Amino acid sequence: MRGAKNGIKFRINKNFVNVDATVNAVVSADKKMDAELTLLIDPVPAARASADATEYSVKFSGEYDTTVGIDQIEQDSVDAPVEVYTVNGIKVNAAEMVPGLYIRRQGNNVSKILVK
Repeated sequence: MRGAKNGIKFRINKNFVNVDATVNAVVSADKKMDAELTLLIDPVPAARASADATEYSVKFSGEYDTTVGIDQIEQDSVDAPVEVYTVNGIKVNAAEMVPGLYIRRQGNNVSKILVK
């Protein structure tokens, strides 16, 4: 993203106020970014008697970084201990299960098991 992205505008109408927003941003070839967000907050005509429009401006500058991605994937489910629960969520000892339906959890993996 190099160059200027100027004049991105949107309007929010909420209850007794209109908000007009404008975003202007410039990214240089050396990945320096300057951006400005301007908000014009204007009461709708019914509420205008008590307030006038007010403009706010916020300026940002800094480094523009396009680096995105997944650094590494961890697989903890294989080595995680197995936990068994009843369908009511009560933890049970796997060696003492009676016939019925159970929920088995190992790390992030969850499955249903039927004991006959």
